[in-house]
Amino acid sequence: PHPRVVPLWQSLALGGAAYGLSAVATHPLDVIKTQMQTARGADRGSGGGGGRGHGTGVPRLRTTASFTLSGVHSGGGSAAPPPPPPPRHGGAPVLYAGLGAALARAATYSAVRVGGYERARGAVADAAGLPESAAAVKAVAGASAGAAGALVGAPFELAKTRMQAAPPGAYRHLGDALVRSAAGAGGLAGLWRGGVPAVARAAALNAAQLGVYDGAKGGWGLEVAAAAVSGVVTTTVSSPADVLKTRMMVGAGGRGLAATAVALVRVEGVRGLFRGWTAAYLRLGPQTALALFLYERLRGLAGWEGL
Repeated sequence: PHPRVVPLWQSLALGGAAYGLSAVATHPLDVIKTQMQTARGADRGSGGGGGRGHGTGVPRLRTTASFTLSGVHSGGGSAAPPPPPPPRHGGAPVLYAGLGAALARAATYSAVRVGGYERARGAVADAAGLPESAAAVKAVAGASAGAAGALVGAPFELAKTRMQAAPPGAYRHLGDALVRSAAGAGGLAGLWRGGVPAVARAAALNAAQLGVYDGAKGGWGLEVAAAAVSGVVTTTVSSPADVLKTRMMVGAGGRGLAATAVALVRVEGVRGLFRGWTAAYLRLGPQTALALFLYERLRGLAGWEGL
C-alpha cells in the first residue's frame, strides 16, 4: 500500500536527489544557456574593443580575455573583472563550471519547489475549498513552492550563474564564489542579488512545470511526455525573468530590475528577453523529464504513491 501523507523531510530529500542527478546530466547545456544570455550584452555594451554592436548570438565558451562581469551595459562604468585566474584551457571542465553550486542549488531550491509542492497543493486546496485536482490549485501550489525554493536557494543560484559566466579558474570553488559575491556587495544580503526575478522565474516555472505535469501524467510513458510538454511551456513563460535574473547576477553597478529590463530591451529589443531559449529548453526539457521520472521512481521505491 502507498501511504498518502509523505513526511516533508523525505519528500524534500527525494526531490533534491532527483534534481541533483538530472543536473549532472544536463549541466553543460545550462552553462551554454548562461553564456548565451550574457553574450549580447557583453558584445554591445562593454565599451571595450571589438564586438560592440556585433553580437552574433552564437554561444561560445568564454576566455579570460573576453570576459567581463557585464550583464547589459549601455555605457558607463563596468565591473572590474575577478583577479587573473591561473592558466587553464577550455573544453569539458568549462562545460561543468559551477557544478558544485548547481548541486547545492538542487539540494535547496529544487528540493523545496518539488518536494514541497504536494504539501502546498493540499494547503491551497484546503484554503480555497477546492479539490487538489483543480488546475488553479496546482498552479498556485506550484508558484508558491517555486517562490519559496528560490528564496532558499538564491545564494547558490547566484554562485552558479557567476561561475558559469566567468572564465575558467576565476573562482576556485563554491565557497570562493559565495565569499567574493558577498564581499563585493557589502554583506550577506548581496547573495540575494537578482532575487526578485529569480523568485518570479521560479514561480512561473514551477506553476507551469508541475501544474502541466501533474495534470497530464499517467503511466511512465505519459509521465515522460507530460514532462517534455511542460518543458516547452515552462521555458517560454520563465524566459524573460530568467534572462533578467542572469543579467542582474553578473551585472555591474547594482542595477535594479527595472533598469536592467529597460537597458536590455533598448539594446536588444523584446527578443532579448528570450535570449538562450533553445539552449534553455534543450536543458530544461530533458532535465524536467529525467528529474520527474526519477522523483516518481524514488517515491515508488520508498513506498509512496505518485505525485
